[in-house]
Amino acid sequence: MDVISQYFAAGATRVEVPGRSRASADTAVTPRHDRAIPDQGFCIHYESAGIVVDHADDAGLAAALDVVELLNEDASFETALEVRDAPVFPTRAYLMDMSGDRILSWDGFVRIVETLETLRFNQLELRVGHAFAYRDQDVVWEGASPLTPAQLHRIEALCQSHGIRLVLAIEPLTHWERWLSHAEYAWRAELPQGRLSGDGTRRRIPPSELAATPDNAHFVAGLVEQLTATLSGRRINIGGHSTRELGRGRSRRLVERRGLEAVALDFIAHATVALERHGTVGEMWADLVSGDPALLAQVPVQVTPVVRCSGPERFAEAGGVLARSRRSFWVAPGTGSWNTLCGRSRQAVDNVDDAVTWGVASGASGLLLTSWAGRGHWAPEALNLPAMVEAAVRAWRGDGPGEDLGPLLGALVPEDVAAALLRLGDVPEAAPLPPTVRNTDLTWEALRTGGHLPPEWGVGAERVDAAQQVVRDVRRILDSGPGGAGPGGTGALPRAQVRLCADLCDFGLTLVDVAQERSRAAEADLRGRWDLLVARQRELWLATAREGGLDHSLSLLDPLGAAGEAAARAR
Repeated sequence: MDVISQYFAAGATRVEVPGRSRASADTAVTPRHDRAIPDQGFCIHYESAGIVVDHADDAGLAAALDVVELLNEDASFETALEVRDAPVFPTRAYLMDMSGDRILSWDGFVRIVETLETLRFNQLELRVGHAFAYRDQDVVWEGASPLTPAQLHRIEALCQSHGIRLVLAIEPLTHWERWLSHAEYAWRAELPQGRLSGDGTRRRIPPSELAATPDNAHFVAGLVEQLTATLSGRRINIGGHSTRELGRGRSRRLVERRGLEAVALDFIAHATVALERHGTVGEMWADLVSGDPALLAQVPVQVTPVVRCSGPERFAEAGGVLARSRRSFWVAPGTGSWNTLCGRSRQAVDNVDDAVTWGVASGASGLLLTSWAGRGHWAPEALNLPAMVEAAVRAWRGDGPGEDLGPLLGALVPEDVAAALLRLGDVPEAAPLPPTVRNTDLTWEALRTGGHLPPEWGVGAERVDAAQQVVRDVRRILDSGPGGAGPGGTGALPRAQVRLCADLCDFGLTLVDVAQERSRAAEADLRGRWDLLVARQRELWLATAREGGLDHSLSLLDPLGAAGEAAARAR
């Protein structure tokens, strides 16, 4: 039995049965279906007269047989046992964002599905964005290596063979930048001119949201129709992400008259009319409805609201109305791996803890762990693993793995890679940014700005040195592992991914030193280092993902270009 299965099995509740002796390895096992058992749960009667396994479904039986195997190998007890277990959340889902350039290859999908099965997740959601080969939308997905209907059917069959349901996700109103960047669709934007960022850098952000017009709703409805008809599971996530542009442009008068949330909900309802026609059930983010019972009442009963929260706010603040609503809902913490190359694993663990603690107390029926793409989706899959392990354990057992997080992570990747991953995730705490700067870290911002961080952030030598120490620790851990400083060894792919992340972080920190005149690194030397890092990123990307989208992703992070622009502005 593998380490993770053994860990789950050891967490089942055991009660001694006095006066009866235990079973042995050669005792017959009798499975028995019992509707009174919770979903995916079981009750084992483990005694010499026979091992009876009462179970709710196939998943419960599989989990029970792991426990039987563990008991058979345990010589520390002599008395018969009754052993019970069931997951805290019947639905334990994982969302992968395919809309940010990185679309997994077949081998990449096989790896993630096998990992999800090991961790007892039972749903995989793919946020497709432009990454689906919609009919008559070639200009949007051309060159992106989009998922075709046939490929999605194959992925669905893969998921089903591992006890996992495949769900597609779309955003009817927000995150349309890949469409709106083309002249054929630019007129559909709420803010055709884009907007200024609110992070102090005054960057102009291209338009990303549709105007709430009937024509746009009809357009989106046609795309949803295609997605709804693709999979046999008849389930879809219909979005409902909070909006930053709606009501500031073409829809201003409508929003002023009816209210932002009402306009957005009405648009989503019209854009997803195919759900009811196909008998499809779904989920939607509770961003728009979590603060008002009247708005929540407009969400169809076949749609499950999902409370989404990535910190520093807490789930109790984000989902109070749902907790009092008596309707089914889920919680959705994040992996902390978007807009970062070090990972925000400590923040992610805290986020998952908050989601499960509040979700259990408030009656949530599912957990959806979200892995967002960020800017170009530079982060490799390995950065998601700490949060995946934490969420998997808590969603099944309620309690977290605590000090067992490292050993459990070490069952998925080599021990040195697990230790390096956890240490790399310390960068945000070692070198914190102001609380108002969220969902990023010092090293990512250094790469994005070419090292020219806003002065009001107060980042100086002390924080940079602290982050550099973390990177040195990560390199030392990897160098001392079985793969050494070379590219080979067991777990070569995740080891190379983590090493590249550390080297990219180090490059960003070097740029901060250069910008703040603590380093005299020559521009030519920096260009040579960056070109080598990009070549490694390209190679590792292609090890798990499709080529389409790679060049676009690489174009979104140009630290030396950003440094040059900042220097020019200073002159």
